[in-house]
This record gives sequence, C-alpha cells and structure tokens, in this order.
Amino acid sequence: MAAFEIRDLSFTYPNENKPAVDNITLSIPEGRITLICGASGSGKSTLLRRLKTCLADHGKAEGEVLFFGKALDAVGQAEQARRIGFVFQHPDDQIVTDKVFHELAFGPESLGWDQARMRLAVAEMASYFGLDELFEKNVAELSGGQKQLINLASAAVLRPDVLILDEPTNHLDVDAKDELKRALKDYHGSVLLVCHEPEFYSDIVTKVWNLEEYSVLTL
Repeated sequence: MAAFEIRDLSFTYPNENKPAVDNITLSIPEGRITLICGASGSGKSTLLRRLKTCLADHGKAEGEVLFFGKALDAVGQAEQARRIGFVFQHPDDQIVTDKVFHELAFGPESLGWDQARMRLAVAEMASYFGLDELFEKNVAELSGGQKQLINLASAAVLRPDVLILDEPTNHLDVDAKDELKRALKDYHGSVLLVCHEPEFYSDIVTKVWNLEEYSVLTL
C-alpha cells in the first residue's frame, strides 16, 4: 500500500489565477525514500503542506490525497500528528522550546504519553541522532546543522509512518548534510523529501519525482 496517493491535485492561492500545484497525480511508496525536485516556484513546498492538513495553505484545492488508503481529510489531527512527521526548511521555524530535551519531549507530551514511555523514546532518539552531549543545552546555543538534527529527532521521536522534509539541507554545511543523510538512510519508515540537489541523495532514494517536468527520474 502507498503511504500517500495524490490524485489530480491542484491548488491555487487566493487572488492568484495560476495554480501553484496543477493536476498532480503521484504515489509515495510505503517504507521507501522518495524525493521531489524542481526549480524554485514549481510548487514543491506547497505540495508537501497539502500532505498534513494543519499545515495546508488557504486557497482553492481540487483533487484528493489518500493516506494509507484513507482520505487525509478524514484522518484526525491527533492521528496526523502521530503518524506524519514534518521538518521545515529553516531550522528556527520549528523550534518551540528552550532546551534540547524539552524539544524532543514536546511531541510526546502534547499527545499525552506517560512519563516512562516518553523518557524512553526521547533517550532512544537522542542516542540515535548523536545528541547526548547536546541534551541539556539551550537550543539558542546550537548551530543551524545541530538545530536541524534536533528538528529531525523531534519529528522522529513519535515514530511516524511518514517523515516529510522540506529542503532540510539548504542551510547546512557539508558535515551536517552528511549526518542528516545518514539518519534518513537508516530511518525505519517512509521518507518524503524535497530538495534542489537530487544527486546528493542518489545513493539512498528509491524514486525521484521532477515536479517541474512531472516525470520520474532515474539517478
């Protein structure tokens, strides 16, 4: 079963005549890494935000999005929060607390996890992403690459079925990019990411959609 099925999806922002996303049909396979590329303005970020209803922009939408065979609009917000992780392009856009351990615990706390379950999940993610030495630090003290790893760990701590990343390496140095790619390669679940440099991910992705040309690429 596909993680997402996008069927004839179009979206137009208010006061705009041209759709930002125009009649898109594509499938995001379960348990694989899928990449969407295309030039700036081709609708990549707009498309991603249609895959989590609390992030969807206001405007005119047509078509449908299915999440594991069910209409996304029929999936409750709490279930979407648990099953669909999202990492934004700019690291500071997602930080909501002061300390690294608070950031990792924010999602589980919001969903009402008990303390034992939450602490175990946070400890596992901190270890997996190599954040143990940063655990007690203020988030404001971290580099952009470290913040983006925190954001990725915070999204992954809920063990979502799908992890969505919008240009996650845009503002990272080479070492931080490599660390982020390693984490994605080993992630157990579906990953969907957008970027301008598909070649960088060529050794880990299963499918590449070129949104501008609306075609599947082979790297």
